[in-house]
Order: sequence, then structure tokens, then C-alpha cells
Amino acid sequence: MSFRAGSSSVTAMTIHPTQPYVLSSAYESPIRLWNWEEGWQCTRTFDDEHSGTVRQITFNPKDANCFASASEDQTVKVWNLDSPKSSYTLFGHLAQVNCLDFFAHGDQQYLISGSDDLTARIWDLENRVCVYTIRALMAPVLSVLCLLPDHPYLIIGLKDGTLHLFSSANFRLVRIIDLGCSKVRSVNLMGSVRVVIEQEGAVSIMDIDPEQQGGIISEVGANMVDAARLDVAWEAQLDIFQEPKEDLPGAVSGTGNTNSTQASEECDGI
Repeated sequence: MSFRAGSSSVTAMTIHPTQPYVLSSAYESPIRLWNWEEGWQCTRTFDDEHSGTVRQITFNPKDANCFASASEDQTVKVWNLDSPKSSYTLFGHLAQVNCLDFFAHGDQQYLISGSDDLTARIWDLENRVCVYTIRALMAPVLSVLCLLPDHPYLIIGLKDGTLHLFSSANFRLVRIIDLGCSKVRSVNLMGSVRVVIEQEGAVSIMDIDPEQQGGIISEVGANMVDAARLDVAWEAQLDIFQEPKEDLPGAVSGTGNTNSTQASEECDGI
């Protein structure tokens, strides 16, 4: 089964967690909603509000009628399936936004976004403000993933081929996993701590456990791995960091709403 999602290359796609829906975006095209139970009919076209290409779309697991989009126009927009217009816009990044993911802390809903400006930003969705900026990164952020609720960690994948593991409670750096020089294009959850990592020319599966030195348990790339390699974990280079006594440095700025206003706020974490 296949369908044409646009006249140009598809840049982002996500599947609804409970309904027969797929969201897609393409170069120079708006976000579209498709229903596979109706022959892949396009049931809604959202307003083309982004001035740049959409790099990622994701649904909110706590509210499946809500989704967010990350764009090359340096913004994140939050949408509702019932309206063609965005609900509000989050401002603050200084370069294109590549990735995002929703997560919760207690009863509060948050969103993490990663950008070419070498930062990841944490957004309070109720108040529509950025509450923390992770700045201790040495390359553009290409992928983000939240391990919740049993493992409250944020995984940040960089263009330099490293994964950074942060606490989602206080945003302290827990571990760096060096995967080599190939950029980490995406990280996806499979189970509670197992993740699938896409790099250029390779797909890896890794168990992320902050308490142990984990490694890649299987890898498929341009040169297919043999059975023996699948049986022995390739130990990634791990740098273990002691939890610092002081908070991570970095100013916090940027928020968006329906009026596209901006604000600043400092905080010590959630």
C-alpha cells in the first residue's frame, strides 16, 4: 500500500497512537492529515504557517488530539486536529529546529526541542514558556527522545555522533555515549529502555540504562553484520559524569502564544 503525500519529498511523518491517522509534511507543502481506513484520503490540510520546511511532527501522548511541529523557521508550533490553524507558537531558538518530543513531570506537560543552534529547550506547555535551555552541547541537535515514566531521562542525539543522556527532573548530564562520527539522525523507543538509533548508513539497537555500561546489541548498516556480531554487544565508549553540585549554566528565553509574544524566565529545573 502506498499513497502520494505531496508533490515533493516528504520531510516528516507520524502515526496517531489510537486513530487511523497519519500526519505528513513535505518541502514547500503544508502539514496534512491522512485516514488509512478511508483509502488514504486527506481529511485535513493545515494552514501553511511555517515559513520554513517542517523537520519533525509528533503527537502528544497525553492528548492525542494535539501535535507539535518543528521547523527550519526556528519555531515550534502546537496544533489541534480540529482546527487548521496552530494553537500557539514557541519562539527562542536561533537556528532551525530539527526535532521535538513531549514528556510529563507530575501533572505538568512539557516539550523538548532540539536545534542547529547547539541547544535543546524545555517548554512548559501550560504557560507556553521556555523553562530551561540545555547549552552544554558541541554539535547541532538532530534528535530527542524522552524515556518515561519508569526511566525519567532525556536522550539527545547530536550531529557529531554522540548521545547525551540527561535527567528530565533537573536536566543534569548523566552520560555521554559515543557512537562514532556518523550523525544521529533519529532515536526511537522500543520497550522501556531499548532504543533504535538511526545514523547515516546504519541502524542500531541499544539498551539505555544509566546504572550500567550498556552497548549496542545489534547493528545493521551498509555492511551487514554477521550472526556472531549480533551475539556480542559492541561496547560503546561511555563517559560517566558525577552529578554536579550546581545547576547547568544557561539562560532561559523564548515563548510563543497566539499573539506571538516573547518572554524570558530563569529557573533551576522543573
